[in-house]
Amino acid sequence: TNGTWDYCWGEWGENVKVTTESFGNLTINFNLNAQEITTSSEAVEIVAPVITLKTPTLLLEDEIKLNIYFDIDQDIPLENMGMLTWSSKPDVVDISTAENIFPGATFNGASYGVNTDGIPAQNLGDVIYFCIYAKLADGSIAYGKQVQYSPTQYAYNQLNGGATPEAKALYVAILNYGAAAQVFLNDTDALINAKLTDAQKALVEEYRADMVHSVAMPNATKQGALAGNGGFSAKQPTISLDSAFAINYYFTPSNAVDGDMTFYYWNAEDFAAADVLSVENATGSMVMTKDGNRYGAAIEGIAAKDIDGALYACGVYTDVNGNTYSTGILPYSLGFYCGNQAKGEGALADLAAAIAVYGYYAASYFA
Repeated sequence: TNGTWDYCWGEWGENVKVTTESFGNLTINFNLNAQEITTSSEAVEIVAPVITLKTPTLLLEDEIKLNIYFDIDQDIPLENMGMLTWSSKPDVVDISTAENIFPGATFNGASYGVNTDGIPAQNLGDVIYFCIYAKLADGSIAYGKQVQYSPTQYAYNQLNGGATPEAKALYVAILNYGAAAQVFLNDTDALINAKLTDAQKALVEEYRADMVHSVAMPNATKQGALAGNGGFSAKQPTISLDSAFAINYYFTPSNAVDGDMTFYYWNAEDFAAADVLSVENATGSMVMTKDGNRYGAAIEGIAAKDIDGALYACGVYTDVNGNTYSTGILPYSLGFYCGNQAKGEGALADLAAAIAVYGYYAASYFA
């Protein structure tokens, strides 16, 4: 605000009598002779940007995600843009009503983009209502057009359009996987693969045992000091099925654990590169969670293209007497699990087979 000052603190040069400084739209005039400071500002009109949506895409390499591309006619920082989503059509399109907010955008040189979190296969047919937002310099928020879309809609558009045969096979495989997940969860009212034509179904082979591979147990020399030494009463891996897959490991020690139990794992590349496995050459490690006398850890974020990739894991702990115990190296893979389950009958066997087929075509497509 305009005003006067009583005194200056500090040394001023003899020639510093009147000076002007500008800060964006604000100008400050320092007049030492008149002992006054005056300010002025230029009003700037904030114009809402035009946000133009482009064709959404389905990301499948790591997780199943819906990616929304858009253009915007103003230079707005990437961190000030994002996407709002709803599971049903909102009465009011506003950041305060959004069920999910995905802040931040990317730019690939041609278009901006924002993607959802991972989508479980059984939800691929769910409609997502979304709009792009942009935070402006004055703190207001501009919104693009609110539209609806679903991953299944994108898959069928590609199948009925000009996608390559390899891409079409992948979309058929993922629709079959999603439908098998629906059946497994007793959600059979609207199976997402119901609209596949016979010609589209024929793009994907039925499950075969050779689509997945077993994982061999490493010999004692390879396991080294991590070879199992009898300190466990149970070693139990299971899997989780979501937009990305996970292998869960549960270990029950036979002795009282002193401190934490540590989980180590190796991917196929690091396993092959190591002459002898050790905690130093592990791909990763983590402290295991404790539930009673059972310890747990998980290798998460396994993409469909990697479900047949071998993983090796072990748990290590020290007892109250200072003795160290290891589970030994446990070889496992999602493909191995699916192959075993697919030998049976019922919804789980069908789901396991569909996952194996999806992984088979994903690995081929992204190779």
